[in-house]
Amino acid sequence: MFNAYIAASPSFWWDQKFLLKLADKKLKTIPVLPKTLFFSDGNEGASSDSQFHTDVY
Repeated sequence: MFNAYIAASPSFWWDQKFLLKLADKKLKTIPVLPKTLFFSDGNEGASSDSQFHTDVY
């Protein structure tokens, strides 16, 4: 619908990383789209060794 999206501190950790798993599944089934996504994770109140900052998808 838009060419660019912003997600400010999205809750990727929510529901055992449901959003990350869903995105991984969905993005594998659609063609590459000319879209831009900017997201910031802020501090999220966690330490630097938090899984939120180290997981790779």
